[in-house]
Amino acid sequence: MPLSPPPSKAVVPADFLLSSYDFDLPEELIAQNPPELRGKSRLMLAGAGTPCEHRMFEELPGLLPANRLLVANNVRVLPARIKGVLPSGGKMELLLLTPFPLLEVEEEEDGKNSARIEALARPARQFRLGRKLEFGGGISFYPEETGEFGKVDGRLVWPGDLRQALENCGEMPLPPYIRRPGSREDALRYQTVFARNDKAGAVAAPTAGLHFTPELREELDKAGHGWAELTLYVGYGTFSPIRETDIRLHKMHTEWLEIPSVTVDALFAAKRAGRPVV
Repeated sequence: MPLSPPPSKAVVPADFLLSSYDFDLPEELIAQNPPELRGKSRLMLAGAGTPCEHRMFEELPGLLPANRLLVANNVRVLPARIKGVLPSGGKMELLLLTPFPLLEVEEEEDGKNSARIEALARPARQFRLGRKLEFGGGISFYPEETGEFGKVDGRLVWPGDLRQALENCGEMPLPPYIRRPGSREDALRYQTVFARNDKAGAVAAPTAGLHFTPELREELDKAGHGWAELTLYVGYGTFSPIRETDIRLHKMHTEWLEIPSVTVDALFAAKRAGRPVV
């Protein structure tokens, strides 16, 4: 049920105060690098009336109750953070937010392609309207409208295929709680093994899926579990902070979702058969 807007000048109930959800999370407990091997991540097993157990993700096939239909997000994360140099010599960066399926691409007179995009700019004050900004790989950006918290809309111009241009010069947009420089390994590990090349466009990974391996997929299949896929283009909202003291005032970000008919059929078949969907 959607939350009702808060009445004016009323005392905010504790359940709706952001401060009610404060807790201490020591920095040293936030993993800054993935384990050496996929699947070697920890898994907490919890159930009603049973004590919590600390297990490993690779044990999932033996822990998951039988006959489940697993639905996975096959989106591919783009190296959507691009960097450049300002006319003053200072550094700048742009995080592209618009999913590929929503780009209305136009051909420029010089043979390049362009599209209007939404992005996050840093430092935002330097992205002045009408100023052409140059990035690596022959990519340029023309700011047209600025918003709060570094948001900027404008026209992106690039040569050839945009995905290839970003692969050549972009960086993976790691979450803000990863406080280390990016590495080449991130391009592989911040991506699920079932991410599809034709589903590129997310700016963050569907992180629960990062722990799956091809061997684990095979074990789940042998155990009789079904597998279906959809595409959710994970956006900036997944790690955008809540800035309102009353959480009912927080504006949720929208995300683009594609559900193929084969997945719809599998879901309806599972529901008719009483088969649980994960």
